[in-house]
Amino acid sequence: MPVAFVLSSLEGARVRMAERRFEAGETIYGRGDPDRHLYFLVEGVVKLYKSYRGHKEAIVTLLEEGNVFGEPTPRSEDVHRDSAEAASACRVTVVGKAALEHHVQRDPRCALALIVGYAQWVQRNERAMERLFPRDIRPRLAASLLELADRLGEPTEDGVAIRVHLIH
Repeated sequence: MPVAFVLSSLEGARVRMAERRFEAGETIYGRGDPDRHLYFLVEGVVKLYKSYRGHKEAIVTLLEEGNVFGEPTPRSEDVHRDSAEAASACRVTVVGKAALEHHVQRDPRCALALIVGYAQWVQRNERAMERLFPRDIRPRLAASLLELADRLGEPTEDGVAIRVHLIH
């Protein structure tokens, strides 16, 4: 669990962090907001999405606890390219990128764990892109539901339930 290791390393070095709680539907950050922090999902589910055509949204991915999100760079030089919203009640640890950058220069193990977290971020995005390649909606929907069932599903008598609010 690279995220748990990074958080433990930051806590041990007394790096300033903030834990925030979000209710389902609450915005964590929006596209175009300044990119100053990295976010560690401690509990719950977060939805990353891109807005288009006014108020429509395309879900890039749903993240469960143990994931890192935000812009996958160690420096705060840009703005967010997507939006993040709590898909369920969740706890998120927020770390300033300047403090994070300073810490990983002193702790190579933390730097390695952060690279692993970033690699998982890249793999998640690649899987999302692969799901979008088929033009027909049925294969895309089937692939998305299978991935969500595998990651977030809870066994029930009738099959598997995904207990996260999803748009159509």
